[in-house]
Amino acid sequence: MHELPSDIPRNELPMLDLTPPSTGTHRPARRRRARLLGGAVATTLAVAGLAALLGGHLRPTGGTDDTVQLAAAAGPAASPSPSASPTTDPDAGLVKVTGRALLGQLLDALPPSVPTSGYAAETAYVDEGSKETVAQVYLSTPKGTGMLRAFVSSASPDKVCTAQTSCRVDGRGNKYTVSHMRDNCIQDTVIWMVHPDGTGIQLNLASCLAWDGTGNKKGVVPLTEEEAVRLAGDPGIRRVITPAARDAAQARFPEMPRLTG
Repeated sequence: MHELPSDIPRNELPMLDLTPPSTGTHRPARRRRARLLGGAVATTLAVAGLAALLGGHLRPTGGTDDTVQLAAAAGPAASPSPSASPTTDPDAGLVKVTGRALLGQLLDALPPSVPTSGYAAETAYVDEGSKETVAQVYLSTPKGTGMLRAFVSSASPDKVCTAQTSCRVDGRGNKYTVSHMRDNCIQDTVIWMVHPDGTGIQLNLASCLAWDGTGNKKGVVPLTEEEAVRLAGDPGIRRVITPAARDAAQARFPEMPRLTG
């Protein structure tokens, strides 16, 4: 049985410090359209301008003052108006995922036949003292109850693989690594994955349950490595969501405990 000292509330690896991808916030320069004046109007404007420079009226051969009067009536050419440029920011109008929303994403990605419990969640820089957005779920399996925790962040897909970690690619094109910490029951198996859109997922599979005030009761690893990779790669787990999805998660989980060790 694995136990953690009571003065250490949680002993989990922090999210990897990866450089977030560009979100496309630089918008293309607006293009201006020149308005063209054709035919007689363009000609008469040029004639009127030259006449003004010379201090008198210019009358074309065989013509009348009508041409000059037409130019004066037309007035100065209107300034071209800038054309609207559509946004190129894929995150426009979205907000960062909350712990409650992340919990909902996990539950929606799990098979509906799997009984779940032990919910907990925190939102980075919103819940006091929390620097990470995380959700916790207990899964009931034929072998017993197991715990998993998911952390979400922004990360660059180009920096998943390093000289120290072997990189793999799942069927959805997500890059990921797998590691094991046999001396830490909270992180028996750790899946670190980055989606192509820059969503970073750290999935911790535990062999024990959360700290209950005196220790970590023994549990079972809730998913196989293949199942955990499939869960972490679910496109429904995202780092940004709509405000409506955030509000729906708040209504779905109005009361939510914080994580313990």
